[in-house]
Amino acid sequence: MLVLKFGGTSVATADALRAVASIIDDRRAEIGGVIVVLSATAGTTTQLLDVTRQAGSGESYRTALDDLLDRHRRIATELLGSAACIENLCDACSEYADAIASLGEWNTATLDGMAAFGELFSSTILQCLLAQRGASSTLVDARELIVTEVDTPTVDTEATTKKCLERLTPLLQTGNAIVTQGFIAADADGRTVTLGRGGSDYSAAIIGASVAAREILIYTDVSGVYSADPRVVRDARPLPSISFEQMKEMAQYGAKVLHPETITPAVRASIPVRVLNTFSPGDEGTCVTSTATTTSDSCAVSILRSVTLITGDAELSDHIRAQRALRPHIVMSHGTFHRSMTAVLCSDEMVSRHVEIALLHHKHQQRRASMVMVTGCEAERAHTARLIAAELETMTGRALILPMSASCIAAVVDPHDADHCARVLHAAVTRRPDQV
Repeated sequence: MLVLKFGGTSVATADALRAVASIIDDRRAEIGGVIVVLSATAGTTTQLLDVTRQAGSGESYRTALDDLLDRHRRIATELLGSAACIENLCDACSEYADAIASLGEWNTATLDGMAAFGELFSSTILQCLLAQRGASSTLVDARELIVTEVDTPTVDTEATTKKCLERLTPLLQTGNAIVTQGFIAADADGRTVTLGRGGSDYSAAIIGASVAAREILIYTDVSGVYSADPRVVRDARPLPSISFEQMKEMAQYGAKVLHPETITPAVRASIPVRVLNTFSPGDEGTCVTSTATTTSDSCAVSILRSVTLITGDAELSDHIRAQRALRPHIVMSHGTFHRSMTAVLCSDEMVSRHVEIALLHHKHQQRRASMVMVTGCEAERAHTARLIAAELETMTGRALILPMSASCIAAVVDPHDADHCARVLHAAVTRRPDQV
């Protein structure tokens, strides 16, 4: 049995939903069937939250809400010939917004309640499309599957597993597609809650782990996790496979990949997660597993654009790490041969103010920088990357090379040199052995 998750761009239009339906048809022969987890159409969640705040604050909201509802009606009509399948949802959404306006305030509960309509719209339309195509399918409300603690997004794993098995097991039949929603859940008292950033990926991982899926397929608008940002490095290519730990490193150091925490349930259950392209379903994509991979095919380069580089002695580094306000923002700290220490911190306005206060009476040097990170290389290629990075240090005059491990290095460079550094390092660690 497979879990298929489709993100917002994958369900944003009628044509996109047709592509989703075709993918489901192609996967239908999977033993035990497929479970389909859908996000809201692209931009819908943000619009629903805006409507909630406007309604609760006494501002005009009706035009924005009507535009959103009409957009979903148009998608349904283009696919099905009419919007009848979602009219009850449209009415409920409109009534909910009016109730918030009458109440004259908004809060976390009303935001969650309104946000849930996005996934309910997309999943209802898809299930009706599958039925119209003659495919066996069942729509299941995710709030009947995923249970959180009261008034929090913290998932109750035991209760969720029990509910998933009870509700889904009778439906897990070869040829059947179970359609449900990502991002939304219910707390132990039955109130609607949302799961936060990356919530749909998290839903897919939770459900997949609960029913022991063979694999979880995350469909997006790109063909996997890339070896670098294609907008910066033209010859960047999807990685066939990466380890969960490498993905965490890549996400921490600037790569736009899956938020690692969202697939933790799948990793703990040793279920592979594959990142695929809805609009190019024949592409191999990237498989994320708990097994480490250290080959040239797993090397990746990422850029953290804005950091603050602080250098000083060991006492200074200890002082920085002792500051509770700064601790969550420390990217890394590293010792040098001269017993000085380097701390690299994410640069945002709040961090900068904390740095200024924390270092007021400490001798140090501080400058803005970027960090280019190479991850996933075997020792030989990591060594090559260090040599190339050292050459870059000579070229730019301001780079700082920090070996993180046998397979991971960081080059801290002037922001203007970051893209060039990424291209050079990518070429160094991804060329074939016969080209080295």
